[in-house]
Amino acid sequence: MRSSLTRNVFRAIVANEPYCITTCSRKLPRWRGRALTAPTVPSPQCRSLFGLSPQLPVSTVTDSKSTPRHAERAADVLVGLVQAQRDQTRLPPMKEIARAFNTILQYRCQAGIRLSRSDIYLLTEGFSYLQEHKFNEETDMGLQVLLSEADLQQGLSALASSLGKDKFRSDAKALAFMLFSELRQRTEAPGNAGQAPTLSDPAATETYITVLSSTGGAREAWDILRNSSEGDVQENWLEVIKGLCNEGLGQDIWKAFDEMRAHTGDLSVDAHKLLTIYFAKNASLHATKRVYEQTILGNASPSVEAQVEMVRFCIRNKDLSWAEPILANLRAISHDPRVWDVILVSSAVQGADANEVAALISSLAEAAAENDITGPTMSNINCLVEYAFSVGNVEAVRDYQTIAKHQGLQPDSKTFLLQLDYEVRIGDLDRAASTYDILSSEDPIEDGSDVPILDRFLQALCFSPIPNYELITRIVDSLLERDVYLDAETISGLCKLYLQREEPEEALGLLGHRVDSYPRNDRARILQTFKEFIIDERITDQRAFNAYELIREVFPETPVNERLAIMHSFFKRKRPDLACLVFGHMRQREDPAARPTPEAYGQCFEGIAKCQDVDGLQMVYNMLKLDLLVEPTTRVRNGLMAAYIACGQPYTAVIDHFWKIMTSLEGPTMSSFALALRACETWIPQGATEARRIMAMIQAWDLEVTKEIYDCYIGAIAGQCEFENTIELIEEMENDIGVLPDAFTIATFYNAIPWQYRKDEVETWAKQAYPELWDEVLKYEEEIDEEFEIRYFKIDRTIDTTDPPLYKDGEYDPQIAQESLMLLETPAS
Repeated sequence: MRSSLTRNVFRAIVANEPYCITTCSRKLPRWRGRALTAPTVPSPQCRSLFGLSPQLPVSTVTDSKSTPRHAERAADVLVGLVQAQRDQTRLPPMKEIARAFNTILQYRCQAGIRLSRSDIYLLTEGFSYLQEHKFNEETDMGLQVLLSEADLQQGLSALASSLGKDKFRSDAKALAFMLFSELRQRTEAPGNAGQAPTLSDPAATETYITVLSSTGGAREAWDILRNSSEGDVQENWLEVIKGLCNEGLGQDIWKAFDEMRAHTGDLSVDAHKLLTIYFAKNASLHATKRVYEQTILGNASPSVEAQVEMVRFCIRNKDLSWAEPILANLRAISHDPRVWDVILVSSAVQGADANEVAALISSLAEAAAENDITGPTMSNINCLVEYAFSVGNVEAVRDYQTIAKHQGLQPDSKTFLLQLDYEVRIGDLDRAASTYDILSSEDPIEDGSDVPILDRFLQALCFSPIPNYELITRIVDSLLERDVYLDAETISGLCKLYLQREEPEEALGLLGHRVDSYPRNDRARILQTFKEFIIDERITDQRAFNAYELIREVFPETPVNERLAIMHSFFKRKRPDLACLVFGHMRQREDPAARPTPEAYGQCFEGIAKCQDVDGLQMVYNMLKLDLLVEPTTRVRNGLMAAYIACGQPYTAVIDHFWKIMTSLEGPTMSSFALALRACETWIPQGATEARRIMAMIQAWDLEVTKEIYDCYIGAIAGQCEFENTIELIEEMENDIGVLPDAFTIATFYNAIPWQYRKDEVETWAKQAYPELWDEVLKYEEEIDEEFEIRYFKIDRTIDTTDPPLYKDGEYDPQIAQESLMLLETPAS
C-alpha cells in the first residue's frame, strides 16, 4: 500500500509545487542537538544450513514503551492476528500478542486517549486468542505468565475511561466481562470451585462496575454492588445511576437513589455536580430537574459547575424561565469566568440585540480588570456563535464577530469549525468548502473535536451529485496524516468515489489503512458499496471485475450469498467466464462456511444455462466432482440438467442426471420431470420415446400433471416432428388435465417443431383451430435465426428448479423408479 506521505509527495511533484505537511504548515522547525551515542559494533553475519533461519524474525513490541509509534506497531500485531485467523495462516507468537495487548492499553491510559471502536475490537480478538491458549506458553526460561493481574486491571481501567453512548458499548461490555471473569478465576479460593467467585481487590470491582454501567449492564452492576462491600462507596452508586439513565430505565433510577441514601447518605457536592452534568447531557428535562433538586449533604448549595450546566440544559430545551433563579445566582458572581458563557448566551436567548450583548461583554471585561483576571476571550464569543448557528441566525453570527473585532479578538479555529458544521448541516457545500480552506490555514485543533465534523463533511462531499475531488483528497490526506478513525460510512463514500473515477489503487490504499481493525458490521457496510458498484449494469464489465478483485483482496471473509449476487451480476452481463471465476474463487476457500453449497452449485449451473457456456459448464462440473464437501443433490442435478439442455447435450441431461435423480435417496422434484421433458424436445431420435416413458411414470405415481408439465410434454413430442400427435395432445388438453390451451401452449408447439416449413403448417392449423389464441401469439416478440432462417417467438420457458422434493426424508425408495421402468408400457400417443 502506498502511504499518505507518498501520495502527497507525488501529487506535489505532478503539480510542480513544494510539499508541506498540512498539520505543521505554521510551525518553525525546532533545532535539536545531535545525541552523543556510543559507536555500535556490527553484529556478525550468521548463516544457517541451506540458508534457512532456525527462527523467523518477528517484529517485536517493547513492553516499557507507550509511544504512538509503538501503539501503532502493537495494533499491527493484532491486525495480523485477525488476518491470520481469517486466512488460516501462521499466527503471531503469543508473547507478541500479549505485548501488543499491553502496549495499546498503556498508551491509551498514559496519554488519556479513549479506546476507539477498532481498539476494542482488536483487543477483544487478541484477548480471546490468549484466553483460549490459557495465557501461558513454555519457553527456555520456564513458564512465563503473559498477562498479569495488573495487566487485566489496566484493561478494565482503560475501558472504564471510555464512557458514553458509543456505538461499540456492547463490544466493550463483552471485553470487560472476559477480563473480570479471568480476574475472578485467578483470585477465587481453591475450595470454592463451582461457587460464585468473589474478587478480593476493591479497585477491580469498582472498575468493573463502572464498565458494566457504561456499556449496557447497569442492572448487573447494581446486583454486584448490592452483594459487595463496595456498596458503601457513593461513587459506585453514581456509576450505576448513570448507567440506568443511559439505558432509559427511569423507574430504576429513583430506586437506586433510595438504596444509595440508605448506604451512603445524601449526595456530596461533587456527586451532585457529576450527576447533574451527566443527566443534563443524556436524560430528559423532567429527570434532570429532579436530579438537580436532590438534597445535598449538609443542605449545601449546588456547585457553580452544576448551576452553569443546568442553565445550558434549559437553554437547549427552551425552558430558561425555570432556570431564572439559578441564572440570578450566576449573575451575582459575574466576576467568575466560569459563568460568562451562560450569562452571554442567556442574554441572547432572552432577545438581547448586538448592542446589548456588546455592553454586557464590556461590563464583564471591566469586572475582570477589577479582579485582575483576563477578560472575555474568543472562546466566550464562540459560545454566542454556536447558539446563533443552532437557531440558524447567521446575521447574529456576523454581529458577534464584529463585537469580537471591537474587543480586539479574532476568529479562531473553533469559530470556523462551528461555521463549517452549520454549513454542512444545511447542505451548503460550496460555502463549507471555502470555510474549510480558512480552517485548514488556522492552527490545528489538538483535542480532535474537528474530526467528527470533517467526517460528516467528507460524507456529504462523497455522496453529492458532483463531488469536489480535489477538496476530498486534501481532507482525506490531512486526516490520514493524523491517523484518525474514519467512520465506515465515510470509507464507503470514498471507495464509491474512487471506483467511479476508475482509481481502484486509491481505494486499495484507503482500505489498507487499518481496515482490518474495523468490526465485522462496519466491514459489511463497506463491502456493500463494492457490491452495489459491481452489480450496477451501467458499469463496464472490466471495471466491475476490478472492483471484485479488490473485494477478494480486502474482504476475503465475504459470505457465500454476497459472492453469489456478484456471480449472478456477471451472468446477467453475459460474461459467464467472469461469473465462473467468481464461483471458482469461492471453491478455493478453505473455510467450509465460505465454500459453495449445493444451492450455490445449482444457481451457478442455472446461470451457465442462461448463457449457454459449454466451457464454464465443464469447468464447474469438474469442480463439483472434486468437491468432497458437496454431494450432487437433486437441486444440483436439476441445475446440471438445465445447463446441459441449454448447451445442446440433452442425452447427458437425461441419462447422466435425470435417471441418477430417480435412483437417488432424495428423489425427484416436479422440475426434474419438466427438465427431462425439455431435454427430450431436442433429443433426436429418442426424445419422443423417452418423453412418453416419463409421462407414463408420472401418471403411474399419481402425480398431478400441471400445465407446465403438459406444455413440456407437448414441446417434447413436437420437437420430434410428430405433428398430428401434438395436435391431438392440444385438443385433448382439457380432458387430460382440466385446463384449456392458451397462447403459450400454441407458441410452445410452434417453437419446438423444427424447420420453418413445419412451423408454417403449425401457423395454418392454429389460424383455423384457435384463431384468437394465434392472434395472442403474434403479440409475442419475434426472433429470427439468421443462419437457418427460422422464426421463433420469445416466450419465457424458464423452469423453476428450487421447488421442494416430492418426498420427505426417508420416504423415497429408488426401487420404485426401477420397477416402474420395467413394468410400464409405452403408451400410444
